[in-house]
Amino acid sequence: MEKTYRAGEHVACPYCHKVKWPDIGCMVSKIRIGDEIFSRIKADTPMDCRQGLRDQVCHDCKVKTGQYHHYGCGMEVCPHCAAQLISCHCNEVYIMEIG
Repeated sequence: MEKTYRAGEHVACPYCHKVKWPDIGCMVSKIRIGDEIFSRIKADTPMDCRQGLRDQVCHDCKVKTGQYHHYGCGMEVCPHCAAQLISCHCNEVYIMEIG
């Protein structure tokens, strides 16, 4: 079961501990899938699910264009297989990496 962290009334990311609120993107920029390390896909970039929604906030984790989605966001794309990260098979073996 996933741990939920709370910071005041807003849920905080379990990896970077930042509150999921507009203008506060995840600080974790890398993801390890198996033995490989990948750069995470930023919101509203060419491979992101919500591409084309410039200057809008992700409805799931509240990040803006150019920020990393927070852990568990349903809109984050897997940088390995390009599917939705929370439901792809890579999700079973990934570890977030700060840096």
